[in-house]
Amino acid sequence: MLILIKIGAITAFALLFFFSVLYINNLIIKKRRKQAEKKKKAGISEEDEIGEKLEPGVEKLSKKARKRYLSFKEAFPKYNIKKYRLLKFALGFCLFVLLTFIFNFVFGIVGLFFGMILPDTVAGYINKKRINRFELQLVDGLTLVSNALKSGASFTQAVEVMVKETKPPLAVMFSRLLKETYLGASVEAALNNLSKRERSEELKIAVVSINIARQTGGNLSEILLHIADTIRERERIKGKVDSLTAQGKLSGIIVGSLPVLLAVVLYFIDPIMMKPLFKTFTGQMILLGVLLIELAGFKWINKIVNIDI
Repeated sequence: MLILIKIGAITAFALLFFFSVLYINNLIIKKRRKQAEKKKKAGISEEDEIGEKLEPGVEKLSKKARKRYLSFKEAFPKYNIKKYRLLKFALGFCLFVLLTFIFNFVFGIVGLFFGMILPDTVAGYINKKRINRFELQLVDGLTLVSNALKSGASFTQAVEVMVKETKPPLAVMFSRLLKETYLGASVEAALNNLSKRERSEELKIAVVSINIARQTGGNLSEILLHIADTIRERERIKGKVDSLTAQGKLSGIIVGSLPVLLAVVLYFIDPIMMKPLFKTFTGQMILLGVLLIELAGFKWINKIVNIDI
């Protein structure tokens, strides 16, 4: 009976908390809507980074929130803004209720925070892996385009050959470039849109070089080969840096996992000794402090070992 009362109290408090957050969020949305109407009257239209009309509701988001949503949309295209918000609130609510029931309200707030950022974190990881695959394929793609240009094909025809001979995600991205050119967009505009859609430094280098070569009349085939060599060398250096920092990453994972594993082992060896750590308020605050220090350590080590080339 006491457990049911506790669950009901936690659920009621969680609903009250979420309704308060939603009310504040609605006030912020109304304010942004007024600002958007003022911009609309002034002739300023809200567009995303590649010049396309935004999905209804996205224009109400802040710049950082919009970037997070667009990144999530790249990883999960079937989700719209309503499903995205519902997913974040659902995960946050579930973790809030679960951790509040198991520990206390402070842990529930931490669970709410992690539930809200979890979709963006997963989407960022998926997009990073996809961009890495894209950059590895880009070298072979540029080589194919260069060889097609040497054989006398136009740039658009060379890209068609590259799309047929390669696999996703490279083929998908450049097939969209071809569709834009078929619909009347210039090659330069289509390349710029591709560069904005795909957040890849190697692609930006290639797009800028191609546009300059097309405008100045240089030997585009030779330029593409030089770009492919440059990207290949950058990927080689990245691989070397990853191999040199692998020990640091592994050390961070092991050192960060030791306290958790030690706590689990001690709990099974002597549960009576470890029980105050999980059942008392002081022990729970110690666990929370350890968790925050662990997260700070992971973040710090991640910044040290992740080196931009």
